[in-house]
Amino acid sequence: MDLAGNIYLLKDVNFRYGIIRLLPNGILDTTYGTNGEINLGTTYRYSKIVINDLNEIFLGGRQQISTTNRRIVVSKLNSSGAFDTNFGSAGHFTYQGGQYVGDYTHIDVLSNGSIVGFSSGSLCNGTNCFDFV
Repeated sequence: MDLAGNIYLLKDVNFRYGIIRLLPNGILDTTYGTNGEINLGTTYRYSKIVINDLNEIFLGGRQQISTTNRRIVVSKLNSSGAFDTNFGSAGHFTYQGGQYVGDYTHIDVLSNGSIVGFSSGSLCNGTNCFDFV
């Protein structure tokens, strides 16, 4: 929910992701994106959405390159729903280390602008693996 009381929902239909915005009264906000929805595409599989005090939208999830190669991703959108090209690479941060990211992601944006989070899965360096990232 943003400061104006708008509600943001993460949508997943066959790995095609989107954001739907509802007005505070629960009615679809058709002025947002295209008929109330921002299309996020299929490159990243998002599982968490966070709105900060500046109405910036942060999404957490994974990039699935193969069944055994999944990377942590955090994406940032501005209040209009466009990817913030000043964040990461064209609006996306992906962790490049060897990893297998699971289906759970949690992110928070702190008051100083820092982003913290964790994901299920494992992060490995050679034979040394950590079961929670």
